[in-house]
Amino acid sequence: MAQAKVTLGIGCSTADYEDIIDIDDDELSKCITAEQREDLLHEYWKNWSNNYVEGSIDIVDAGK
Repeated sequence: MAQAKVTLGIGCSTADYEDIIDIDDDELSKCITAEQREDLLHEYWKNWSNNYVEGSIDIVDAGK
């Protein structure tokens, strides 16, 4: 199983997190181009980071 280092930060020096995640070898071997590989790694990063990010959005002024 391939591994990748992933990081997550919000711009504050003390608010960074990093981890090592497993990348499925079969999925990785199907990537023919560098772009496909980057897309796959980005998907893995998104799935990993969604476990650590919470947020919300609320309308405060709907306008007139």
